[in-house]
Amino acid sequence: DPTNRPTKSIKPSPSPSAAPIAPTGTPTAATPAPTTSAPTSTPSLTCNDSPLRLKIPTVGKPKPYVSRYCSWVATKDTGGRCQLPGVSAACPITCGSCNTCADPDELRFKFTYNGNEIVRNCDFVRRLPTKIYGRCVASADTCRATCGAC
Repeated sequence: DPTNRPTKSIKPSPSPSAAPIAPTGTPTAATPAPTTSAPTSTPSLTCNDSPLRLKIPTVGKPKPYVSRYCSWVATKDTGGRCQLPGVSAACPITCGSCNTCADPDELRFKFTYNGNEIVRNCDFVRRLPTKIYGRCVASADTCRATCGAC
């Protein structure tokens, strides 16, 4: 049963207790509250490259598109690859375009939706207002402007 009496310890504490503080003869000044500066910029949402396989249009090539990830954009000639239609919007970290809020409308991308692997574009994601949220989740917010991810 608990009691209101203090208990005695068998072992001393590893460090001595602080000495009692004696009152001063005169009152001391209050410590002013710390001040904080105003934020230097507004917080922003996280900027991410699309994790999806992108179908990037080509010009003057045998195939009308190449199917690649943002990691491919980063491996060689990043500046040139970021100039390909829609790439800087889909790969904003790689291309340094996080400050631009845009959809990669020129690209198609592969993702799983309702149990099926499909290839679609941002027009599909935004086509039906009641399905935008689910399509944004399924497409990993690749359509950053439509999905409110920037």
